[in-house]
Amino acid sequence: SCESLREIIVPEGVKKLEVGALFAPNLERIVLPSTLTELESNVFTPSEKLIELTVAEGNPVFYADGYSLMQYDGTLVRMFRGKTFPEGVTAIGDYAFKSRRDLTEFVIPDGIKSIGQDAFDNCGSLRSVIVPDSVEYIGGGAFAYTALKGFFVPASVTRVGYSVFEGCKALACIDFEASEKPENWNEYNYEHHGGKYRMNAKRNEERELVEKNGIAYEIKDGVAIVRDLTATDMLDLVIPAEVNGCPVTEIGERAFATKEFRSIVLPDTVVTIREGAFEDCHGLSAVRFPSALVTVGENAFNGCYMMNSVYLAETVETVGWNAFWACGHAGFVIECGAEELPEGWAEVWHNPNIEIRWGVAPRETSDEVSDESSEESTDESEEVSEESIAESTEPSETPSVSVSREPSAAETSSESVSSLPSVSSDVSETQGDDGVSPVVWIVIGVLAIAAGAAGACLYLRKKK
Repeated sequence: SCESLREIIVPEGVKKLEVGALFAPNLERIVLPSTLTELESNVFTPSEKLIELTVAEGNPVFYADGYSLMQYDGTLVRMFRGKTFPEGVTAIGDYAFKSRRDLTEFVIPDGIKSIGQDAFDNCGSLRSVIVPDSVEYIGGGAFAYTALKGFFVPASVTRVGYSVFEGCKALACIDFEASEKPENWNEYNYEHHGGKYRMNAKRNEERELVEKNGIAYEIKDGVAIVRDLTATDMLDLVIPAEVNGCPVTEIGERAFATKEFRSIVLPDTVVTIREGAFEDCHGLSAVRFPSALVTVGENAFNGCYMMNSVYLAETVETVGWNAFWACGHAGFVIECGAEELPEGWAEVWHNPNIEIRWGVAPRETSDEVSDESSEESTDESEEVSEESIAESTEPSETPSVSVSREPSAAETSSESVSSLPSVSSDVSETQGDDGVSPVVWIVIGVLAIAAGAAGACLYLRKKK
């Protein structure tokens, strides 16, 4: 933080520079000795004013190339200015571009195999980065607190560090070329801001997005995938069986994660619920599951602690880790069509305190009630037998949960008004010609007599 410092010459004999040693933001000239062989992480601060970087001849580890400090093993230690890579770079070192506010778009050249920890951390203006197919590792916090709006992870990336995209509030979706996330993937901060994922993506792929009734869908290969809830005032959701003529077959990664709504009806066309699709939907209490569901991803309903119950059909082949962890409240039950735990279900897929019922028959549910059925009125419906009452009061061995729409305020008020007895005619019949009820006149007369009696008593007491 020596802001007035313009030049620094590190003398011969110095072997190591520790964290923050050259945090002087206005340096114009840096000279490093031949004896320097060790740099701790984050030694330098950005210096857009740097015009000269020199490493003394004979240094066995480091050399200068323009405005870049390099290691002979191909690691880019620090690029102070510009975006042109030196030849022979195979790795971007830790903190190599940290806090470079001048970067807005960046293309990492082919041949780079790793991106170090916090390499682009705090590059607040960075909106776009192209990662080549040669990259195999991305370090923790590599793109934290940037302005990235999208990010493509090539299939070559097999390992990542923690919190790669922490604080990236503008990042709407991460596209993976692979069908599964890399090893050690942990994006807690990104996920819990509702971050979305897309697997099996292609670089520069054009996506057909459709929005209907507050829900965003992606049309791909003739099917529709639910991607996001765009409306903020919807409480009860109904997913259609098809969109633009394409069947809705999938709820995408984290499509509804952290969103506030209370119920959802999923059509029978849905066969896949991806990872984290409903994670931390704290207000979600009722879900109508598809009858032909096949896959439930990891953490799909983790944190939905208001859910009443779950029914998983016998068709479900895969349930991921913690799919129903921290889910439900007292009395919460998961019913399964399978007779016992299928092989494709994770060992830990629910809280052990939750009751699991196996071999439960499919429920008979109806998502919509037709006008005809609601208008039908028969003698049988008007006359309820004692036998039917007894049957209706006995608890069902297989309790069913249906997603019903609560009446609106207008409907509730109209029903309440219509249910009240009519009193206007009764009142008119008991009123006299002058519009005052005879009962009122009687009450007035009684009160007058009582007042007269009280006055007489007081007069007699005075006379005595």
